Amino acid sequence: MRRVVLAGAFLALATIACGSGGVKDASGDNNAPALAQLPQQVLGLRVKPEDISSKLKSVKRPYVDAVAVYSLRDGDLLKASLQLNRFNSAARPHDQNFIGTIVSTIGGAAAQQYRMGNEDVYATTATDQVIFTWFKGKGMFVLAVQKSFPFPRTLLRRLIDSGLSI
Repeated sequence: MRRVVLAGAFLALATIACGSGGVKDASGDNNAPALAQLPQQVLGLRVKPEDISSKLKSVKRPYVDAVAVYSLRDGDLLKASLQLNRFNSAARPHDQNFIGTIVSTIGGAAAQQYRMGNEDVYATTATDQVIFTWFKGKGMFVLAVQKSFPFPRTLLRRLIDSGLSI
């Protein structure tokens, strides 16, 4: 199941691989900046940075200059993953066409847009997971949650309300 949830996060990364420049793994590369401060626990799930440096080697020409992936676990069971992407200067994170292009390639179904707090959130699904995407400043956040997790929107709300920013 871990592979399914993390695959959703890497799917989002692959979908924005259209620009130029390199990617740094903020969780595994000591030279990359930390993208955000996350709580140690959200809704009883332990938050832990994942080392994705080996996965990033195959990603070419993205619109991002730094990426971090965090697992959210109940004991040893992976329930969700959160991917943080910091856009580089080639990206246009305030352009609705740019956002629409990225969002349309994430997940296996058409994304639905709704408002949560002050953020526009795009929700879609993939195999056994719900995927939420939102943009803030120079950042893109992708939360992939197992469909079996009972509170996906509450988890999303807690992360948004925590003031995540890049």
